[in-house]
Amino acid sequence: MHVAIDFSASNKDRDDPDSLHFGDSAEYNEYMYAIDAIGSILLEFDKTKKIPTFGFGAQVDQNVSADASNCFALNGDIFRPRCDGISGVLSKYRTAL
Repeated sequence: MHVAIDFSASNKDRDDPDSLHFGDSAEYNEYMYAIDAIGSILLEFDKTKKIPTFGFGAQVDQNVSADASNCFALNGDIFRPRCDGISGVLSKYRTAL
């Protein structure tokens, strides 16, 4: 199992109620529901329960003139992009938002 999350402008700003990323950090948004529902099923077929998790379409460099990244590890380690289970994926996703 691998997870890739679209942070591009097509999903709108996370503060926009029409965004799939919209929601309070304490509640699930549309992406979190999908990751939890589908991931919980697929994770049963993964012996390690370590999920490579990536994002794309977001500016990950603090430099405001930087372009959006086409691929980045949600945990910040492109060489070891794994998160521990679904809760790990959701935690790194919240941090990325």
